[in-house]
Amino acid sequence: MAPTAQTKKLPTVPETLLKKRKINAERKAKRVKTFLETKKKLRLKRRLIFKRAEDYVTEYRRKERDEIRLARQARKLGNFYVPAEPKLAFVMRIRGYVQGPSGTCATSLVEFLPPCGQ
Repeated sequence: MAPTAQTKKLPTVPETLLKKRKINAERKAKRVKTFLETKKKLRLKRRLIFKRAEDYVTEYRRKERDEIRLARQARKLGNFYVPAEPKLAFVMRIRGYVQGPSGTCATSLVEFLPPCGQ
């Protein structure tokens, strides 16, 4: 007579192993879920970065074409076109010594700046 499922005794698994398997399965599911979420976020971020780069290129191509157009238009009318200068300034504050006189500053480090108080 062949052994059936009822008569065949299965080996028992300790409860700690069952708990460990359950915890590992939960951790793996959580890890996969966070991986998929981050992958989705990175995909959206990549699209946004690419879109910004495209906008940057189109903007500066348009500005360059405008500069060329204005120069040609001025030449056609017999005038000169002077392109705009960059509008950028670096401002640096160098504090003087608390105990020292108010006219002295750390100008030895940066020689092109006037002393403090002038």
